[in-house]
Amino acid sequence: MIMIRMLSILFALVVLSGCAALPQSIGTCVEPQRVRSVNITYQQQINMVKVQVAPHRVEANSGDLIRFKINGTLGKLVSVKGKATDPDAAWIVGNATAGSFYVCVPMIAEPTQLFSYEVDVDGIGFLDPEVRVRR
Repeated sequence: MIMIRMLSILFALVVLSGCAALPQSIGTCVEPQRVRSVNITYQQQINMVKVQVAPHRVEANSGDLIRFKINGTLGKLVSVKGKATDPDAAWIVGNATAGSFYVCVPMIAEPTQLFSYEVDVDGIGFLDPEVRVRR
């Protein structure tokens, strides 16, 4: 009986150790409920470098975190910022050369509001995806 309990506890610890905890606070996000992931991938293909953002349109709620994950092997600086033509998107800002960075969807974002931003890979190129607030 004791052996079964110990194995159950050990199993629970192993399972829970693989769970990633959400950050307690990032910017204006205090105890965010969900994380929406955006993968920014760039890669060298023969004489051309390809940049991709997936998904192109992120569906998020006010107070969610958007995790921008950088996937590339060239060590380039990847920057994300709200488009100059969309002043309401100024909250979308961050950069990294590897790993991830987070941006918080503001609580004042209106439902169905669409925010445009730019992804720029230093010396390679840029894309212009979007964030849509659902509710």
